[in-house]
Parts: sequence; C-alpha cells; structure tokens
Amino acid sequence: HFRTKKMSTRPDRPGRPAVSPRGAGGHRVHEPPQMLSNRDDAAVFQVQSDGASPTEKRERAAQKWVEAQKKAFLYWVNSNLNKRNESIDDLADGLSNGIHLITLVEVLTGKKITQKWTKRAVLKAHKITNCFLALDHLKTIGGVSRLTISAENLVDGNEENLLLGFCWQLLRKFQGVPGGDSDKAGSFEAGLLAWLKETTASYGIDYSNGFKSEAFSNGTPFLALLNLCKPDTIDYQSFVSSPFTPDVKERNCTSALNLAQEHMNIPAIIDPQDLAEGEASEKNIVLYLSLWYNAWKEAQQGDNKESLQQRIKDLEARIKVLIAENEELMKRKLALGLSSSEMSTQLHLLTTEQEKLRVERDECETKLRELKEKYDTLRTDMESQISQLKSQIEMSSSSAENRQDALRNQIDEAKKERERLKLELEKLRGGLEKENEEMAKGNASLRKQLDSQKKLREQLEQNLLGKQEEQGKAVNNLRKDLLQHVHDMHNWKIFLEQDKQYISEDLHIHMEAEIEGFSFDEQVLTLDSAIQEESDTLQNLEKQKIKGKEKKRVEKSSSRKAGRSKK
Repeated sequence: HFRTKKMSTRPDRPGRPAVSPRGAGGHRVHEPPQMLSNRDDAAVFQVQSDGASPTEKRERAAQKWVEAQKKAFLYWVNSNLNKRNESIDDLADGLSNGIHLITLVEVLTGKKITQKWTKRAVLKAHKITNCFLALDHLKTIGGVSRLTISAENLVDGNEENLLLGFCWQLLRKFQGVPGGDSDKAGSFEAGLLAWLKETTASYGIDYSNGFKSEAFSNGTPFLALLNLCKPDTIDYQSFVSSPFTPDVKERNCTSALNLAQEHMNIPAIIDPQDLAEGEASEKNIVLYLSLWYNAWKEAQQGDNKESLQQRIKDLEARIKVLIAENEELMKRKLALGLSSSEMSTQLHLLTTEQEKLRVERDECETKLRELKEKYDTLRTDMESQISQLKSQIEMSSSSAENRQDALRNQIDEAKKERERLKLELEKLRGGLEKENEEMAKGNASLRKQLDSQKKLREQLEQNLLGKQEEQGKAVNNLRKDLLQHVHDMHNWKIFLEQDKQYISEDLHIHMEAEIEGFSFDEQVLTLDSAIQEESDTLQNLEKQKIKGKEKKRVEKSSSRKAGRSKK
C-alpha cells in the first residue's frame, strides 16, 4: 500500500492530512483536506504581507524561478542517468568533470561516443576534453544546433544561467513531446498542451485559454493525471464536487503537487498558493508539466525487467493460492459429499484460470529471457569495447604527455588570442565612445539650429498672418469706400437728372453683401466695372446737361428776338 503522511504547504500552515480509510483494492484513497477558517486565512495573509518593495519581490521571484529550474532539471537529468545506474546531487558539480555529461548525452542520443575520453578526470584539461566531446556529440549526432554553453563554462561551473539554458535545450530536444520541435518557437509548449488535452479528454477539463486557463489554478489537470497513473491513490470526484472557491483551489493544488511528489517522485517546483491564485508563470507550469510528461512516458513504457519479475512473482503467488483452493475444494467434496458435476464445474473453472495464469507466466518468462539475452549481448559488446579501449590506452600512453603539452599550448595560444581580441575590443569601444560624443555634440548643434529655424519660421508665420489681416482690413475698407463712391456717383446722377431733357440709362448698383462672398479678384473686377460704368454715365449726363443748357440759352435768345420783332 502507498504510504501517507501529513503535508504542509508553508511553514506558517499546519500540516493537513489528505487521506481517507482504505478504498477498493485495499489502497488508501486520498480525499480533499479540510479548508482553513477565515481566521487562519487572515493570519496567513498577515504573515505573508512583509511590506517588501517591488524590486525585492522581483528579485525573490527570480530567485524562486532559478531554484525551481535547478530542482526540475536535476530530477530530469537523474531520470536519464538512472538508466546507467548513475546519479548526481548538483547540476553544476555533477556535470563539471564531463563523465556524467557523456553518460547523459549517450542516453539521450542513443549513440555512444567513439572518441577517447577520460573516465577519471582530475586535471582541468581532462574535464574540458570530456565536456567538449559531449557537446560535439550533441551537435553532430544529436542534432542540437546553437549550443548556449561551452566546455569551459561547464568545467568552471560559475555560469548558472548558461547551465539552465543548456538544460532547457536538452529538454526541448530530447523530451519527445508529440509535435514538439525544438527549432520552432512555441512548438514544445503547444505539443505539451496537446498531449495534456488528449490524455485528460475524458475529464472534460477546459483548456481554451492555453496555460492561462482557469483549470490550472483549480489543480484539476494534475489531479486527473494522478488519477490516470495511480487510480487507487485519490478520489478525483471529491476534489471537483464542490465550487472552486479560493480555499478549494489551494486545497486541490496542494494535494496535487504533494501527491505527485509522493507517488510519482515529481518534485513540487511550483508554490501551490501561487498556482491557486493564478500567480504561477506560464513557463513554470510548462516546466512542471514537462516533468509530468517524463513520468507519464516512463510509466507507460512498463514491461521492464523489474516489473516483469514482479508480475511473475504475483502470478506464481496466485497459482499457489488457486492450487490451495483447489485442494481445499477437493477436501470439501470428499467431506460434504457434493455432487461430482458441481465439483467438476468448479474444478474446470479453477483449471481454466490456472491455465490462463500459466500462459501469462510463460509470456512474462519469455519477455524476461529476451531481456536477459539483450543484456548479455550488451554486456558482450561493452566488454569488447572496454578491451579495445584498454588496448588503445596502452598504445597511446606513450604519446599522452605530448598530446597534453599540445593541448596546453593550444589553450595558451587561445588565451593570448582572447587577450588580443579584448584589447582590440577596448580600442574599438574607445573609438565608438569618441564617435558617439562627437555625434552627440553635432546633434546638439543641429537641435539648436532647428530650434532657431523653428523660431524664425514662427515669427515669419506671425508676420504673414499680421500682413494678411492688415490686407484683409484694407480690402474691406477699400470695398466699403468704393461702394460708397459708387452710391455717391449714383446720387450725383439723380442730381444731374433734374430738369433733364435727355434719357439716362439704368445703372446696376452692387450691394456690399452681394459682393462680399466673391473672391478677391472678382471683387476688384466687379468694383472696377461698376466705377467705370458710373463714370461713363456721369460723363454722358454732363455732356447732355451742357447741351440742354446750350439749347435753353439758344431758345431764350430766339424768343427774345422774336418778341422784339413783334414789338
């Protein structure tokens, strides 16, 4: 039976049991723990509200993410090293000499490194050579392009971010997520999400918003995976039967993470409260789900040597139980005098069941023999390779020191070249800084010129607007004066028409409101034609006036002469 223990999510939270009495099959079935009271929640909130600044919170979150990655990748690396009966306690220290790194690379690629490497790496040169061979094997055989770490970085072990980035590359490349392509951005995450949807399709979980879906804060995806892998471990319906309040969410997430760590050996790299409150980052969920996929894949493979042996033992135990039951039935038949037909029926059923168990045992033994044959073949190959390596070591022992000297010389030359490049970079950096200063000065002068030009332009625009306003006022005054003049001339025409003995022409007088809507040129032409027309009319009137006066004078003189003649 699975062992159960009290679980605590935080130092300030009391441990809460998450188990119930034994269920079907004799296994303990985990049920949701009791929720905290409002007083407990207030106390927790008071403890967690430490008044940290935003910068400190960001630094804590970054450090928490780094620790989660280290824990997750240590678990993943060891799950692969365990296939060769190896393990490490720390990523940086465990991979620094290159020995475990070579094992990891060979397990991931499925191909052995044929070049010579040092199994007892003590000198730094040996460690660098081992790491270099492992990285080169990843490039040429594993197909990993654009590695983010060098052999020197691995040996020194002081570049934590580079090491974690390197582990991310290996995880994305060799995890084997369906549809996941390490060279395409987002395909690894999409493949994980597609696998999760397909695996938990029967649970009706909504993943419409991807890794930001509400289901992750409820803990239901991880509970469903746990129920699929260990169906006798939890009662899934008891976790989803009540509404998803904040307390229920935190309860589900806490149980899912702790039970996965207890029964699936998956480290809890996410804070259950952050997950329940929706504060867990998408990359943290992706990393934790990738560990679940790794455990799921190993659980689905099955039929390994240990599981087959266990199945054989279980079948043999069941056969013994059936034989004992058969003997007991035979005794009861003799003692009770049961009819031969009933006993023969029961005996036939037992015999049939026993035959099935024997067939299963034979199949398991066959698989076990096949595994033993594969193991013997691999052992023979390994022994032959070991003998070849020993012979190569004996043959090359005389030239090992010369090679080491050559490697040291190459390293010294590389260091000199690196120093030379550093000096050149410093010179280039100084030149660029001077050019930047000169460009900054030039930009400042150009800005001053632009500012002065802007001021001049603004002054010109203001002057132009002032002139336009003055011209507009002058045009308005001129229009009014001209129209007044036309009206005055028209009045003169009326005056001149008094006692007229001639016929004057009608004159069309434009009103100010009529021509105000015309353009400037049209207003000028209209006023000019009106003035010209009025001037011509006045000249004609004047001429006619003079002729009228002359005619009157002639008539008066003729009338006088006629009067004198009559007298």
